[in-house]
Amino acid sequence: MPLHVQRVQSLNYSAPDTDATVNSTATTEIVPANPARKYLAIVNASGVVIYLAIGADAEKTKGIYLAANGGSFEMITANLSPEAVDAISASSSSLTVTVQEAT
Repeated sequence: MPLHVQRVQSLNYSAPDTDATVNSTATTEIVPANPARKYLAIVNASGVVIYLAIGADAEKTKGIYLAANGGSFEMITANLSPEAVDAISASSSSLTVTVQEAT
C-alpha cells in the first residue's frame, strides 16, 4: 500500500502586536496590507464592541462584529486576504485589539 505524505506549511509568526488602537471618530487601519499573509488573528481586548472591514473603511454597525471582552476574527486558508484591515469602535474612547500575523 503506498504511503501518502502531505507537506506541512511552515509559518513565520511576527511578534504579537498589542498596540493596535481603535477609536470611534474615524476608521483606523489596524493591520496593513500584506501580500505574504498566511494567517491573521485579531482579538478585541476591550469592553466595547468593535467592527472590522477588510480592504475598506470600517463603519459602525457594519462589517465584521467583534464582541466585547474577547470577540475574535481569524484569517486562515479558507478566508485569507492580503488587504489591510480597518476597525472602528462603538464607544467614544480609544480601545485596544491584539493582533497576531504570520507569513
